Amino acid sequence: MGNRIRVSGKNDGVNDNEAIDAQVDSTHNALHVKSHLYGYDGIGFTIPITANSDGSLIVNPSEATDMEGNGKVEVGTTAIAIPFTGKTQSIIISADTANTGQLYIGKSDVTNAGANAIVFLDAGDSVTIDYNDATNAIYVISDTATQNFWAGASL
Repeated sequence: MGNRIRVSGKNDGVNDNEAIDAQVDSTHNALHVKSHLYGYDGIGFTIPITANSDGSLIVNPSEATDMEGNGKVEVGTTAIAIPFTGKTQSIIISADTANTGQLYIGKSDVTNAGANAIVFLDAGDSVTIDYNDATNAIYVISDTATQNFWAGASL
């Protein structure tokens, strides 16, 4: 990691831990930003950047150039991976409106009782996750047999 910038909030003796850290990662051409509010570390995010010849930074927004849909998929009490062929930037998962059970979304260790889930979906619910699934696929499982969902991604 390269240079680090810390922007702190007021030092009032009550909320002394208000800060935002920004750190340049020249190896990966990125700026990592993370908040520290009230003693809790935020998740943070990464902004892709490049440098001009004069050293000034340019933010490289990542725009999707394609989409991929998986159509209607049936799931039960065994987790299934959502396959995408391209590099995903954003994934949307929608639970069928006729579902009677809950869907749980997570990595391969998500269970049909919801353990290790990052989110659950009731009938008709949707979630959008900004995520590149190249390393770890997203899995869906239900607490009830024969449920359905749709999944798609921007690439």
